[in-house]
Amino acid sequence: MIPAILPLLAIIGCSETHDPVTEAFRTLPQDPVAALEICQQEPFPQMVVPCLVQVAALASRKGDLPTAEAACSAVEDGTWRWECYFRMAEELSRGGDAAEAVEHCLLAGRFARFCTTHAAWFLPRDPSMDSSGSPSRVLDTLLSHYREIERLLSGAPDGLEGEGRDIFLSRLWFNLYFGSGVADPGPASLAPDYQAPYARGAFALEALRLHGGSDAVDYVLSVWRGDIPPPRGPPLPEAERHGRYNSPIPAPTEALMQKIPTYGGVMRLVGRDQAEDLTVAALEAMYFQPDTPADLFLPWLEDGRDSVRWTAVRLLRLCAPDELDMEDTLRELAKASDAGIRWHALDALEHRTWERQPEAYR
Repeated sequence: MIPAILPLLAIIGCSETHDPVTEAFRTLPQDPVAALEICQQEPFPQMVVPCLVQVAALASRKGDLPTAEAACSAVEDGTWRWECYFRMAEELSRGGDAAEAVEHCLLAGRFARFCTTHAAWFLPRDPSMDSSGSPSRVLDTLLSHYREIERLLSGAPDGLEGEGRDIFLSRLWFNLYFGSGVADPGPASLAPDYQAPYARGAFALEALRLHGGSDAVDYVLSVWRGDIPPPRGPPLPEAERHGRYNSPIPAPTEALMQKIPTYGGVMRLVGRDQAEDLTVAALEAMYFQPDTPADLFLPWLEDGRDSVRWTAVRLLRLCAPDELDMEDTLRELAKASDAGIRWHALDALEHRTWERQPEAYR
């Protein structure tokens, strides 16, 4: 066993694309076995462990699990070994092996929750699967992937079991729809009740990506009901399957309302029935499109449903306006009788959230 060392240039628990340790080992052979041998012969003890972590990531990326496991096993138990399994899980997920990724996240110690989030959102879309197939068969395939993940997470500590299930559900439905080039509501309409909000949200994202236009909510509801055909269009390359998002905003009026995680770590409200939830999902899908202005959310602040109004005001405050004077608009909203709208308006004015750049998940 190689002795533990103090992290010198470590990126503990969160990998980066251009960290100094990674750069130092870019000359390692692309053959994992040869790279492992070089690490074992490294003359500088302080570089051995980072080298092994890099080899574990390389071997996982190439599907050589025995070499990856050997590299992580050579690291003393603790922080660096957790980092090693974290890096393995990321690369296994990028390669499409969700189950192996989850298994290794569960070995990542105190980094396990971050690892599970990374593993879920790095999981690529299966290009052979979209919503245009037999709805029941598509759903069965998705559920089989989910059940294996659910089995692996069963009994996981520190809230990881429930959190991990939710994140992977979000990603699996996102992968089925977003960027696929088709938004057929069939599979989503058959989703079990506990998965239905994830399914509706993913369907809405792709429907609006293919449709565009300002009639987003009416369009999503019309496609869902079968009033108009499901939209089709060119699929997105993997590298372009991204959208606009912002960190969660902990509004006190929404504290007890049901929420689900969505792209980038956002939490969206869940409507009380199918139509309400589809409306919320469509508003979220509007925001996901980076050019949607604040103006388009304003009419929904008059809706009679709390989840719709509060989703609309949260998204309005995050968007640059087209014709609205944001300060005047928010000052008026700060006088509203609705406590949720008032809170969002006042908080937006304090932090000038419409002027901030949205985040971009990669």
